[in-house]
Amino acid sequence: MITRIASVIFFGFLVWLSDAEDTIRPTKVMGENETLVSAGGVFELGFFEDATSGNRFMGTWLKNDVNKKALWVANRDNPMLSDPSATLQIRDDGNLILLDRRQSPIIVNSGMIARSDNTSATLLDSGNLFLRQGDQVVWQSFDYPTDTFLPGMKIGEFGLTAEVPRNQSLVSWVNPENPLRGAFTLGVQSVDHKAATKLGVWRGYNDHMDISSWDGNNFVFIFKNSTNSFNFVYVYVSNENESYFTFTTIGKYDMSWLVISSIGHIDEYTMFNGSISTVSHSLCDKSIIGNSNVCMDSETSRCTDGDAFMPMNGTLPASMTVDLSVVSTECEFLCKRNCSCIGFATFQDDLAWCQLYYGSKNDILNLTLKEGNGTVYVRGFATYPTGAVKKSLLLVLLSAVCPLIVTMLVALWCYRRGQISSRRGPLCSISILRKRIICYI
Repeated sequence: MITRIASVIFFGFLVWLSDAEDTIRPTKVMGENETLVSAGGVFELGFFEDATSGNRFMGTWLKNDVNKKALWVANRDNPMLSDPSATLQIRDDGNLILLDRRQSPIIVNSGMIARSDNTSATLLDSGNLFLRQGDQVVWQSFDYPTDTFLPGMKIGEFGLTAEVPRNQSLVSWVNPENPLRGAFTLGVQSVDHKAATKLGVWRGYNDHMDISSWDGNNFVFIFKNSTNSFNFVYVYVSNENESYFTFTTIGKYDMSWLVISSIGHIDEYTMFNGSISTVSHSLCDKSIIGNSNVCMDSETSRCTDGDAFMPMNGTLPASMTVDLSVVSTECEFLCKRNCSCIGFATFQDDLAWCQLYYGSKNDILNLTLKEGNGTVYVRGFATYPTGAVKKSLLLVLLSAVCPLIVTMLVALWCYRRGQISSRRGPLCSISILRKRIICYI
């Protein structure tokens, strides 16, 4: 009897221990150096930092991925400070929140708020993070993807009978290190929210290319030999309430998934025996089926002054300036994508700051004539205003010509003195190399 009781207690301890690894409850606070690990050890959830900006994020990655590249990010639109006190916890109202030293809560499940304090969050081997209220799933991370399409995720439109249907799509990172929203979107396009049978990629809001379609039986990609490359079985579902694509991995692979990269490529990942490999599909590849010479991952500028920025000394005025807490690379990206942005500047205190200027280009150029040790990046080929050019040229000419004139006048004076007093020998010694004139009277 004692043995059976001990066995039950030991088994219960193991279940509790296993549960503690993949589940967070109202009594638990997950700190900076702690993680959740799915029951089978496939996925891990924890904090990571963007090295370029120092911003802090929470996300999930494959446990055996040495690079720990996040496949889902909880707070890509609300980065936290680089802070060892960052925590993940379930608040007393049942919602999953992130906190940093500012103590301003970021609600992870903001898309579907919990109505009870009887909740728990569990990380599954699929990479999906569930928030449960008893036996009911209140919220799941798969409904809010970032740049990665995992098996079991759905890309499409939901709540078609609602006044505003909800669209689930992938949005690229700003760059390979920073999960803020980038320039490329992968999703579906439908007419009146019906029959969304094509997957496409958008750059911004205008440029678009369809990359695959549903022919009624199969999912056909535009990439050459894609049937041999993509290790997926796709399912298309369409009814009065929803229209979406999902997929499962086939063949010998443990798992396959797709990523819309920060430069607009479709990256196909596969994991076999714990080893991860990738194939990148460029939408500029001339071998793609039905290539229309539309290159999605390199964009010609539509701005009058182009997309290049010239560094100039000066400071930006307070008026017509927008301040953001992002790093210099993101600052340039944000200014570049808006033709109304004439210039930008960055500076650093406790955080990295960016100033975007939407005023007159001439105003920025006039500022470069003032004192200041800052650097302003001006869109296009930046030249000083006409008056400034004349003033600058005059100063250059005066600084170069004045010493020469003085030298010639002194030399002439010495020469004439020498003619008057020729018996005294040379009166002047002129050294042009040493910029020196010695006269004897």
